[in-house]
Amino acid sequence: MLDFFNLKTYPLIKALKMNKVLLTLIYLGFINFIHSQTNKENYSNLLSKKPEQLEIYFSNITNKEKRSKIAQFTLTEAKKSNNYNLLIKGYFTKLLDATHQPISIKYADSIITTANNNNDINMEAFGNLHKGIQLYYQSEHIEALSYYLKSQKYYKSINDEFYNLKIDHYIGILKNRSGNKHQALQIFRRNMAFFEKDSSLQLKYKSQYIKSLFALAESYNRNKLLDSAVIFNKLGIKKSFKIDKSMYPFFLLTYGAAMYYRNESHLGVDSLLKGGTFLEEKKNALATTYKIASLCYKKTGNDSLFVKYALKTDSIYQKHPKTVFDAKTVNLRLYEYYKKIGDQKNQIKSINKLLSIDSLIKKKHSKLEKEITKGYDIPKLIEEKELLINTLRNKNNATTTTSLIVTILSFITLTLLVYFIRKNLILKKRFKVILAETKNEKRKTVTPPETIIKSSELPKDVINKILKKLEVFEKSKQYLEKKQTLNSLAKDLDTNSSYLSKVINLEKGTNFSNYINGLKIDYAIDRLSNDSKFRSYTIKAISEELGFNNPNTFSSSFYKKTKLYPSYFIKQLNSKSKTQ
Repeated sequence: MLDFFNLKTYPLIKALKMNKVLLTLIYLGFINFIHSQTNKENYSNLLSKKPEQLEIYFSNITNKEKRSKIAQFTLTEAKKSNNYNLLIKGYFTKLLDATHQPISIKYADSIITTANNNNDINMEAFGNLHKGIQLYYQSEHIEALSYYLKSQKYYKSINDEFYNLKIDHYIGILKNRSGNKHQALQIFRRNMAFFEKDSSLQLKYKSQYIKSLFALAESYNRNKLLDSAVIFNKLGIKKSFKIDKSMYPFFLLTYGAAMYYRNESHLGVDSLLKGGTFLEEKKNALATTYKIASLCYKKTGNDSLFVKYALKTDSIYQKHPKTVFDAKTVNLRLYEYYKKIGDQKNQIKSINKLLSIDSLIKKKHSKLEKEITKGYDIPKLIEEKELLINTLRNKNNATTTTSLIVTILSFITLTLLVYFIRKNLILKKRFKVILAETKNEKRKTVTPPETIIKSSELPKDVINKILKKLEVFEKSKQYLEKKQTLNSLAKDLDTNSSYLSKVINLEKGTNFSNYINGLKIDYAIDRLSNDSKFRSYTIKAISEELGFNNPNTFSSSFYKKTKLYPSYFIKQLNSKSKTQ
């Protein structure tokens, strides 16, 4: 048998070995050919699709690698063709593939630039809208709004009902972010009415229909209209699974949140964890999922799972700071938990994280307490941190120096407490004085022309003429314009800069820059005192409304005039309005 094998089969085996490499190459070539043909078929299919259809097509490709290959092949072929329309679609497919990632903004810019170079204002508006959407995903909310408005200007001019609805949708989301949840709900209800009046529109604009359905369900959650929230979430779970699978986990997330708010946490957890398995690439949504799951477990008394998912939320925050509000919620809950069980080391860790988070929120976000159920005053946290550190030191170092340390720390604590109380009283007193001046109009900057003119080399009639024009300038609020200079104002008032400077110095008792900034601050105080909507703006947005070049200049000018920072002034106004 062995001889037969050696003699009869050896040539065949040798031949097979010699051709092994060749067979492998043939096989790989065949696979590449199949992939190439598949890509070409996908490419041909994409070329015939409209933007709304492209969104649905890409959202339903769950294999990330496959989606990226199709997008890259489409852009490469479009560039080879040198065809404008195909190139736009190529950039858009890349944007859809990279959605929620910073690089997606690059592809939105490519759409805008290509459209602009071809004088296509329709596609330029399309690019502006999608750049705004991707900026929102990167938490650049003010910049996102500016691109929404650019796009809206065009779509309103041509009365495009669908794209105006789409822009309203994203502005509604921004309203939610700024705390205007009631106004946002009205927008989402109006958008849903558009789709309900004609069911064929739900098929024509599948992607936006699902997004509008989700926005409405989530908005009902925010407004604690939980019966409606459950109804629309269930509908969204059913519809998204059929139409747009990328939205399916988001409906599971909001359904889980609705169950938590309804005190049915045991029902919410299953949906949350199921949705979380689809959200690994969407870190913001995943952090929110883990946060609500931790709260559900806390409410049901499962402390170990509460801590597990709270720490998962915090872990995401460490790598993705944009999840800061979720991190703040869970760290507050962790602090309370560690305090309850007497784990002082972890209490200190939680406090340190909260201080760091609070600093980040103050630096980058306008709504400091958004989605936070309970806040802590910073001086109180610092004080408690020092006391906890002192307690731990006492336990580890039971020596004769303990009483001295306690005395010193108590003295420091008392000193800090007195300092903060005194400082708070001074600030509140300043606040009341400013409000009183606002009511009595004591800050009025305009100097009547009849004012007795101080000694000056300028003729009295020239001074009075300039003062009258300044009065018109102030009443018309032209000082709110950006880049207001001494020369430009002198030109507007039909005088020269030297005369104007001398009159301002003489009659207003200050230089030109301080005069303009003073008018802006007076206007800010009046408007903030009487306009609750204006108070909801970010400091950056307020400074832009007032014509300041940047928020820091506005804050320093406000403090220079009032000895208060605008954030404190706004906080006191909001507190005062709540108590009335």
